[in-house]
Amino acid sequence: MLRRSFLFSAAAFGRELLKFSWARVPVYAHLGRRDAHFTKEQAEFLGRHYPLVTIEKGQAVGAGVSCEEGIYQAARQIKAANPDTKVLFYLNLVINWPGYEASKIFDAHPNWAMRDRNGKPVLFRERPTYDLSVPEMREWWATTVGDAMVKGGLDGVFADAIPKIAMLEANNRKLWGDAKYEAVERGLRDLLTLVKRKIGPDRMLQVNGVRGNLQGWSDGGARYLDYVDSAMMEHFVGVSSLDEKLRLKPEMVDADLELMRKASAKGKSIFVKAWPAFSKGFPDRANMPKSQQERERLARAEIEFPLAVFLIGAESGSYFGYSWGYDEKEGWLQWYPEYDRPLGAPKGPARKTGWHYQREFEHARVEVDLAREWGRIEWGK
Repeated sequence: MLRRSFLFSAAAFGRELLKFSWARVPVYAHLGRRDAHFTKEQAEFLGRHYPLVTIEKGQAVGAGVSCEEGIYQAARQIKAANPDTKVLFYLNLVINWPGYEASKIFDAHPNWAMRDRNGKPVLFRERPTYDLSVPEMREWWATTVGDAMVKGGLDGVFADAIPKIAMLEANNRKLWGDAKYEAVERGLRDLLTLVKRKIGPDRMLQVNGVRGNLQGWSDGGARYLDYVDSAMMEHFVGVSSLDEKLRLKPEMVDADLELMRKASAKGKSIFVKAWPAFSKGFPDRANMPKSQQERERLARAEIEFPLAVFLIGAESGSYFGYSWGYDEKEGWLQWYPEYDRPLGAPKGPARKTGWHYQREFEHARVEVDLAREWGRIEWGK
């Protein structure tokens, strides 16, 4: 199997933290392992194949450690395999997920938890949520991240769940009240600014997210790109782009492609999270194949369409991720032949006729029809 080496600038800002290349499909990973630490083989695979790896919440909690220590250990393992691989710390911007040592401080300050306009706690899956309008809460969150960078030798933070605030504006205004919503949204911007100041220009602040569901937010979240280095586009040709029958909405995907262009124009990186067709309704697992072998087989068979769509919109600083979830058994630890094929720089932007797109690269020709949910990549040499 082909192994890659990645070169990075020693200190840079935004997308320049990773030395982008069109040589092959630019990829990344975002995963965790809850039951134990990564094995040596798993960590070596991640370090040798990916320039950037985000370690999810709950890492190694089954081994009896905090989320922080699980992430620190994962970073040490991956960097032992490849010191150049960048590793990001996961912390949710909205939900107080269990397992973090830092949450003991949050739990001791009940006024930091979000309440609705009637004074009732605002919960997500029975977990408390953060009131970003409280300055002390923002300082705690940013300090948690800043400390993690030093203790874990980490390269940045993945700040999850912006859409739960801004994409759901109408719902949140109704639940919280207008004044509270506006204070929370201002607090979100203030927190992002504070975090970037604490981690510095040589570490990455990545948020989830931007997405082309323009019914929820007219700009797709592009307003937040001014505060961060990069953003995940989490449900690429997946749940955010589907109708009630899980059919693709071409206009949603087209909006995602436009957001990729806008991000690159701002000097920001976009990390596309794509899904095999069998999992594009995530987190609904009702139709998920039962066996791991079948899931892996289908993932290999179904990669061409989402990868083709990514290549239609990819700009300098765009990275592709592909799995059916976020743990180590859900696709991040298998490799795809398409990742090893020479790609080369695009010869120009995509040509569009209706929902049909074509684009050429130095070593590949890409064609996509969103209305048919069809894509093809013709690889050259």
